[in-house]
Amino acid sequence: MPKRALTPEMPRKGARHAAEAAVRARSGIAFDGLRAHPRAALRRRIVRALAVTAVVASVVGGGLWTLAAATPLEIGGGAVGAAFLGTALLTLLVGIPYAVGCFRGLGHGIDGRFLLLRKGMAARSTVALKRESVIGWTVRRSPFQRWSGLATLGATVAAGRGVHEARDVDCGQGLAFAEEAVPGLLAPFLERD
Repeated sequence: MPKRALTPEMPRKGARHAAEAAVRARSGIAFDGLRAHPRAALRRRIVRALAVTAVVASVVGGGLWTLAAATPLEIGGGAVGAAFLGTALLTLLVGIPYAVGCFRGLGHGIDGRFLLLRKGMAARSTVALKRESVIGWTVRRSPFQRWSGLATLGATVAAGRGVHEARDVDCGQGLAFAEEAVPGLLAPFLERD
């Protein structure tokens, strides 16, 4: 599916001005007041970075070990081990800061008549939806999200991409956020204690 955006990638100040002008927000939109996602969302991103590190380092180490066994040149086990450890270290040095940046890019909030959803690391994207344009909600939970108490909350709209997601929100807070954003829409589907 093609990516649709109001503006191309540009500095934050220009993008905010364009968004506020497009929706005719007289007093601006509070993009900075978004709610942070729980620490469990950071943990999920770090675990993914560690998994990628293990896979990449294993592929490099296995490839070098196979190459050493197949060539008449003597490549010692120390060289293969050093390549394995070097690859793992390099992948971690890139992966962990990337995971932390992705976590810091997560956010959701409500500003007057707008529902705001943010994601991304280097190129962050923020969706500003009119609350009255939300016609439904999706709540998805993978087994790992269930274990961590998280969910992916999707605001369904009739136009554009159809569903705009807030990934890895605290499940209870996410459902309360959906109810606050569009009162009464999700209530018939919630179980009350």
